[in-house]
Amino acid sequence: MGEKGEKSKERMIRAMAEALETRGYSGTGLNDIVEASGAPKGSIYFHFPGGKEELAAEALNTSGEEMGELFQKILRSSKSAANGIENIFSALETKMIESEFRKGCPISITANETSSEDGVVGQTCRNVFKNWNSKLELFLRSLGYGKARAAELSVALLSLMEGAILFSRTYKDTRPLRTAAKTARQLLALEDRR
Repeated sequence: MGEKGEKSKERMIRAMAEALETRGYSGTGLNDIVEASGAPKGSIYFHFPGGKEELAAEALNTSGEEMGELFQKILRSSKSAANGIENIFSALETKMIESEFRKGCPISITANETSSEDGVVGQTCRNVFKNWNSKLELFLRSLGYGKARAAELSVALLSLMEGAILFSRTYKDTRPLRTAAKTARQLLALEDRR
């Protein structure tokens, strides 16, 4: 595939990632992706023989990796677990405000829609969440948390984050996100005192 083909494929992945984050899997049609990417409809099946499902999985993997890299960058530059989590919540708040609450988590809408399915899209969502959880768990372990406690805390913190994103987007208000950030900070402060 030439450079033009690669650019076309990348535009389709980006258009699908944007659509999944803002409208979800059910709310996104291939015609939307054709229009947003400027690619001919036939080129979707050329690049993604599995159609919408394959394109969605690729887009979810791409946006999931990008979010995971952002989390790692923030955590690496943080002084403590509480500071790192607070900085992640802050970055999410900025993202929501800048997108007028259209964006938050690139995976959550699609994950909610496909959680009861065994297809590639649902599995991709599970894998992205597992990856984020592993990154957060490793960060906590690097700060001296035991394996079991780091595993529990990473699930609790991501759950707080995802719930706060949902509430903030629903209400178009960042207060739920700030409240969850405060709770996460308090939880980690309690852990540090143990």
